[in-house]
Amino acid sequence: MADRGERGPHGVGVPAGTGGVGEPIVRRLDEICGPDGGAERLVRRLVQSFLDRAPGRLQQLAEAVARGDAPAVATLSHSLQGSALNLGATALSGRCAVLDRAAREGHLGLAQRQLSEVQAAYGDVEPVLRDLVTRWVPEARR
Repeated sequence: MADRGERGPHGVGVPAGTGGVGEPIVRRLDEICGPDGGAERLVRRLVQSFLDRAPGRLQQLAEAVARGDAPAVATLSHSLQGSALNLGATALSGRCAVLDRAAREGHLGLAQRQLSEVQAAYGDVEPVLRDLVTRWVPEARR
């Protein structure tokens, strides 16, 4: 991905074409990394762990929605919501929150529709995170 030229404190630019998805992610990862870039390894591990686990969680979520298992939908969507928020993926987190609420309130029709929104939001976030994790280089290491 191309870089838009906007950079966080650790020199990581916001990938172009991210429709605003990348900016809160870069800000959050910079925050986690700390002012001296000392937590670079932690940031890489957090992002890679999310990228490794999210597709399986999304699959489990789709299966839970398909079988009408509202408690499982609520639990899985809540977990994904928190993980996304921790990385600054606010749009994905917000969609997960709506899905979580729909499941907790027993609105499985809404949950089915919201699942598509969650999957689309993950589709927006995943390439941004992959790009950022490969380019994450604190200024101190340049």
